[in-house]
Amino acid sequence: MNNKSDFNTTHEKILSGLIVIAQNKPIYQVSVAELTRQININRGTFYLHFTDISEAILRIENDLIEKILIVLKTTRLLHTGNSFELNMYIAITDSIQENWNKYVTLLGINGDFQFSNRLKSKLIPYIGINGIKKTHKNKNIPIDMAEDIIMN
Repeated sequence: MNNKSDFNTTHEKILSGLIVIAQNKPIYQVSVAELTRQININRGTFYLHFTDISEAILRIENDLIEKILIVLKTTRLLHTGNSFELNMYIAITDSIQENWNKYVTLLGINGDFQFSNRLKSKLIPYIGINGIKKTHKNKNIPIDMAEDIIMN
């Protein structure tokens, strides 16, 4: 393995370890010492990647938001007409499913309560400030179901 690959592997190990610990305790109560013990790295290695736990949490959240935005932008470019919105919802749910543990943890009782608001604010340009509107393109998709899938 090369240095870049090692760095990326360790980076993901830190983020994954943080999610695992946060499944059992509030994410902002996780300490660097606890995390580094759990994933078997030294504290100095953690600090090569992040300044503190808050920065690691923000990285996880930003990565999740960016993945959803990429799905939305790509779907918008690739699909037009009646299939656009259905394909968008499918792509979003696929992205959420791939990152399910992260979403459940961050949006759950031990997560970051501000993540939901940040996520919603980033989705507004795509679904509107008042939520999804019924159009001829989405007439077969229940609005409340679509909004629940995306926003909750």
